[in-house]
Amino acid sequence: MKVLKIALLLLVTVILSVFLILGVILYQTKPVYEGKIYLNSPADSVSIHFDEYGIPHISAHSAHDAYYALGYVHASERLFQMDLLRRAGSGRLSELFGKEFTSIDAFFRTIGINENAIQSEKQFYLEADQDLQLETLAYLDGINEFIRSGKTPPEYLLPGIHKEEFTLRDIFNIIGYMAFSFAEGIRTDPILNQIYAANGIDYLDQIVYTDSLTKDPQKVSVPLMISLIENGITAPFRGSNAWAVASDRSASGKPLFANDTHIGYSQPCVWYEAHLEYPGMNLYGNFLAGFPFPLIGHTRQHSWGLTMLENDDIDFYTETLNPDDSTLYLAGKNWKKFEIRNEIIKRRNAPDTIVVVKLTRNGAVINNVIESVKGYVSNPVTLWWVFNHFPNQSLTASRLMVHASSPKEMSYACSLIAAPGLNVIYADTSGNIGWWSAGKMLKRKPSEISKIFKDGSKDENLKLEFAEFSENPHEVNPERGFVFSANRLSDSLLTVYPGYYAPSDRTLRIKKLLSEKEIFTLEDMKRIQNDVVNETYSSISQRWAKEIAALNLAKTENEKSFLSILKDWKGEHELRSQGPVVFYKLLSEILERTMSDDMDSASYVAFKTSHTMKEAYPQFLFNDISPWWDNRHTTAVQETRTMILEEAFQAAVRQLENQLGLHPENWRWEKVHTLTHSHALGKVKPLNHILNIGPFAVRGGNETLSNSGFPVTSDGNYHVSYGPAMRIVIDMADVENASSILPTGQSGNFLSPYYSDQASLYNLGKYRKMLFNQSEISRLKHKLILIPVNNR
Repeated sequence: MKVLKIALLLLVTVILSVFLILGVILYQTKPVYEGKIYLNSPADSVSIHFDEYGIPHISAHSAHDAYYALGYVHASERLFQMDLLRRAGSGRLSELFGKEFTSIDAFFRTIGINENAIQSEKQFYLEADQDLQLETLAYLDGINEFIRSGKTPPEYLLPGIHKEEFTLRDIFNIIGYMAFSFAEGIRTDPILNQIYAANGIDYLDQIVYTDSLTKDPQKVSVPLMISLIENGITAPFRGSNAWAVASDRSASGKPLFANDTHIGYSQPCVWYEAHLEYPGMNLYGNFLAGFPFPLIGHTRQHSWGLTMLENDDIDFYTETLNPDDSTLYLAGKNWKKFEIRNEIIKRRNAPDTIVVVKLTRNGAVINNVIESVKGYVSNPVTLWWVFNHFPNQSLTASRLMVHASSPKEMSYACSLIAAPGLNVIYADTSGNIGWWSAGKMLKRKPSEISKIFKDGSKDENLKLEFAEFSENPHEVNPERGFVFSANRLSDSLLTVYPGYYAPSDRTLRIKKLLSEKEIFTLEDMKRIQNDVVNETYSSISQRWAKEIAALNLAKTENEKSFLSILKDWKGEHELRSQGPVVFYKLLSEILERTMSDDMDSASYVAFKTSHTMKEAYPQFLFNDISPWWDNRHTTAVQETRTMILEEAFQAAVRQLENQLGLHPENWRWEKVHTLTHSHALGKVKPLNHILNIGPFAVRGGNETLSNSGFPVTSDGNYHVSYGPAMRIVIDMADVENASSILPTGQSGNFLSPYYSDQASLYNLGKYRKMLFNQSEISRLKHKLILIPVNNR
């Protein structure tokens, strides 16, 4: 017994020692927020004050030192996030995570982001002006100085995950990944083509305009280009809101500015905030991991923000193989050889693999980039993407936005952007407001349905016409007194510049709220950003309620309660709301009975909450003669919309009773609508309990201004996947009291006090001050000084 006690004591001692050692090791990875650090590259000392939310306020004697310091502190908080973004774009995730990521790497290698980065790197050194080169390379030097001498972030303590210095090419790969995540056509076109090929024009006509399509489609089986980014480890860009209110409609007499970008939730969150001050510049910005210039920001003179344009910059082509020689494809009347590019993918704990990329005049063949669909397609399918056909001037454009002093200069910066397409919103202290659609916009023929695969052998299908930048939609100082963007052009432009625009729900709501009175304040901007009403869905709900009542379907008490909630719902998505619970449940049951039999399960899941499908809801859900209502698996009966509505209504009530109980007062939004911010390594237990933040019950819903978006699942649980990646409001009369909020926190290090300290404020729709006054900043508690090593 004595021996057993001694053994047990020794075991406990060993376990405690292991935890103590692990704790000491992890503590050493904590970011540094005060003290002195001696480094090689700054020309002079740089002071960095960290405010109570961990935002660095960098004061330097030169632009070089400011951007060097930014790179250093950015890497200290977000190095692993930077690493993932560059590896995703360049197709190098397998080096860290093994062969399970081979298909994702193969996809990105095939579509040519890394090839584009190689060319862009060469172009930068040949053509970029001196200031752009100095600031960009200083930022890179700062990142690499941290990699060499800074504290190793905790992710790199795991076996097989190693640090590697950054290059200019990595910046361009990060840009490429961002451009891809904006490219809605890559997710949508293959599904639409699948619907067209499998079901015919009558089905597709319920979703998109199809007057010019043949009644006899080419029967090409195509794989679903699943959203690799959503099944991967980095956050996709999904939408956004931005607006600026003119001086004469602002209580302060200067423009009001607001922006919230809608991006897939992740931990750490997408944006990193930083304040840089050096001679001639006072800049506060939101920075993408690994990118030196803010994509959203403000100075004392101007502010700018962005939303996704969602223009159509993708085309798919089906190619014709030579029946006697598979190395040839048909180009017009001639046979041409495929170009070949071999891509070597290095994989952790597995042999290297070679991806053979075939290229035609239309682009890369994409059939074989996903292991599970090799051989599924008989025809080669190629991808043409604007991003690969124009010089990448994103660095130049973003720096010019920082230095723009007028609408004219901001317009010029926007003109340099080819892809991804962006909407840029602008306001300045001179009283100007503006909006520009930035990107190379294809001018489609009225008869052209760009969302369907084209015949790659026909020369006429290659003749693409682009609008001049001056033709791109834009507004400067309009008479109505505000400019705005919610990922949608005006209806009159949708046929001129087709795309994958968001449904009109948020657009109409912003217009309504910005037209409800004459004079606005910063508090009004906050209220509008946090609005959780979807009037389109309320209208659909009330139409359903009328039909259900007319059909006398509500028999039980709970069916009557369900109907009453449906009828009275005004579209609000508050925590205690019942309306969204019954609406989305009924919507899910209707879609399941309508669409799931007509496409494969992966396509159905991906497509039912795409922008294209949500845009079609008002027409699609009430079209009595749509062929979608008939279930192709029940040949003995032809289902109608009325039959589907009856089945869906009864099933929805029964399932809510099973899920949330027999008392409708418990059918509340907070019980089914939750948000978890997941770390890339948080899928591995027990790391999920350490790295992930949440779950939280949250307000908002699909296409509300506070856009807490989710897949409409059949189980009645709506796990939020994307939403505002920040909220910013600025009064140009008082930039020192601008406000912002991030979804979780500034730091990507789970040991930092700034890892999740903003989450509660964010969920409540609250804000924090964006410090801009030097006297306030100088009194902050935490001060870090970067000192040239030769001054030791």
